[in-house]
Amino acid sequence: ASSSGSVEATIYTAAGRAIWHGRGSCVQGYNQLMWNGRDDDGDLPACGTYIYRLRVESQERGSAERVGRIVVIR
Repeated sequence: ASSSGSVEATIYTAAGRAIWHGRGSCVQGYNQLMWNGRDDDGDLPACGTYIYRLRVESQERGSAERVGRIVVIR
């Protein structure tokens, strides 16, 4: 992050159902938001491809969003 703010991440199934939400704060520099590999119910999701959406908001720079894929393999 280039300035401090808040971050929100959501992981979705390929069908578009949200299975996990995470929130945190970020400061200038390197940041992490950890996912323990389980859904919001505490269950392990099936192997496959999931979509993540990461949204960062800062008072100085506004908001930004990134969407990508995560593959779960066991």
